[in-house]
Amino acid sequence: MGLVSKWAETSALGGMQGPAHWARPAWRPTGSPARLVYVVVGAFPDGSGLRIDRALKDSPVATALQARLVTREANAAFVSNWSSGAFGALLKDQLGAEVAERAATAPAVLFLQAEIPDPKDLGYLRDALQLLSRALNEHSVAVLDMYGAHWLAPDTVRQTATSTGFRVREHLYTVAAKDERGGLWMHSRGAIKLGRPEVEIRGIRPDARALKGAALVLEGALKLLAEGLEPTDGGNYAMQGFNNHFTVVTSPDDSQSTQYYKNRSVALYDCNALTGKPEQVLSALLGEAEQRVKA
Repeated sequence: MGLVSKWAETSALGGMQGPAHWARPAWRPTGSPARLVYVVVGAFPDGSGLRIDRALKDSPVATALQARLVTREANAAFVSNWSSGAFGALLKDQLGAEVAERAATAPAVLFLQAEIPDPKDLGYLRDALQLLSRALNEHSVAVLDMYGAHWLAPDTVRQTATSTGFRVREHLYTVAAKDERGGLWMHSRGAIKLGRPEVEIRGIRPDARALKGAALVLEGALKLLAEGLEPTDGGNYAMQGFNNHFTVVTSPDDSQSTQYYKNRSVALYDCNALTGKPEQVLSALLGEAEQRVKA
């Protein structure tokens, strides 16, 4: 299903804030595309509700966004896939059993995807969310941010679409699990939407204060990536408000192998002040972060 190509003469987006409000002050060309995939589960009696209008005619989303509306009658397996298996378990865990039950009988899904070549600002993400919000109706049950591995309530999508700036917690997510090397492992989900690698921290002490500190550090690193930073092995980086710096060790895109991230990744480590090389752990920055959070 293609998008309506006729430009609308008027639009609710006409007063929308300009791309400068979703800027990337640290951006430099990297060649890395930003990838978006959203799946809306529900019913669409009047079609997708998508329309590219004058307010978005110069947005990269206008040409990059692809939409496919699939009904249960036409392809039951495709529609059921999003509310069963691993996706269904996530849905029940994140939005509750009642929503999961409604999604399991929803008559259709709207599949939206886009790839934006090396975006120099985040206007494309803001515009995509505006279009996603426009597609929602009273029959919408839930929205899957596939790269973020996160289900969103329709009202949450609408609220995010009206934000005047990028906020890490509205677009990117964190996961904590047992680290086979010892301690806990925390990493991001969804940084591919920025054309940037996922961030991970290993060997976190398994208690509430340490986890909160790690989340603070991870969010700070993701903010740098959202602003356009492309970290490189051995680079020395600082986050605003922190005294201790960090460095990274990069890993290649795993899309053709383990497919855990389906993206590149960077692990954060302390930067040795004398040698400039990575330490074995991220302890100094985490220790500083722990002092800023309550247990």
